[in-house]
Amino acid sequence: QGLIIIGEIDKRYIKNLRQKVSMPVIFLDFYDNEIARDAVIGDNFYGMYQMTELLFAQGFEKIGFIGSIYATSSIMDRYCGFMKAVMEHKVGVPKEWLIEDRDEVGQVGFELPRCLPEAFVCNSDLVAGMTVLKLRERGVRVPEDVSVVGFDNYLYPEYGDMKLTTYEVNTKAMTKVALEKLLKQLRNPQIGRSLEVVSGHVVWKKSVKMRLT
Repeated sequence: QGLIIIGEIDKRYIKNLRQKVSMPVIFLDFYDNEIARDAVIGDNFYGMYQMTELLFAQGFEKIGFIGSIYATSSIMDRYCGFMKAVMEHKVGVPKEWLIEDRDEVGQVGFELPRCLPEAFVCNSDLVAGMTVLKLRERGVRVPEDVSVVGFDNYLYPEYGDMKLTTYEVNTKAMTKVALEKLLKQLRNPQIGRSLEVVSGHVVWKKSVKMRLT
């Protein structure tokens, strides 16, 4: 009777789905103003704003961002939250500290610059874990030499428990809201489409050097 689509998929597929499927469709963790408007997403913008502000609060000003901005709407929103904090503090971000993390087919992989910032803001815990390993390979300690923050609060088994300071996405609440939206549409097909944003929270662990108290 209805569909919930989890994660960002090809826009051509969504358009085809809209044309051929009459049942209600809810998009979870993905939003597009033109073709995927009835959606539930995490607070990617303000979540990453908080993670960046966390670093500024510890006295860091030389901060880089790792994430392919145009790869997904989530990474775009997280980058915009990062830049809001950077602009408010009136500091610059050198081009080499804005690092693409994936190729055209979505394969994750990147190289760190020769000259490192004081901290990296990573668009996901997957990328944050990779960053920590790459820093360790160069003999750089985390967080003593460079701090790293992630996003999602999802532990990838291959990285062990790195104790990454991160932003936890409230997946349970997002799922609940998506189901409620779907049930409302089943009861009333004429109900308006809308975007629901579900906030998460910062999770302090051990990948940020505490400078200020």
